[in-house]
Amino acid sequence: MELFISMMSGLLGGVIAGAMFKHIDYGVLVNALVGLAGGAAGYQAIRRGASSNNSEHTDPAPSLELDVFVDLLVVGGVGGAILLVVYGALRNLASR
Repeated sequence: MELFISMMSGLLGGVIAGAMFKHIDYGVLVNALVGLAGGAAGYQAIRRGASSNNSEHTDPAPSLELDVFVDLLVVGGVGGAILLVVYGALRNLASR
């Protein structure tokens, strides 16, 4: 569930970043796919950080509280936008 939320917000972050920065806009589909990957990467990064900081107690079925939900939205959206910017920079660099 958490990964899904992060990926969907990454999708939205990628689409919004593509709309904001026309030089890295590759169409809604490509922006969305890159955003999905960025949301998943952001989720993995925050999950690894949380597991290393909270190694003494791990709840097998944590509840999705409001602060965790907001964190997932932000991390996924920012991850999607950042990955689209990186993808655009690499693609522009490769086309030279």
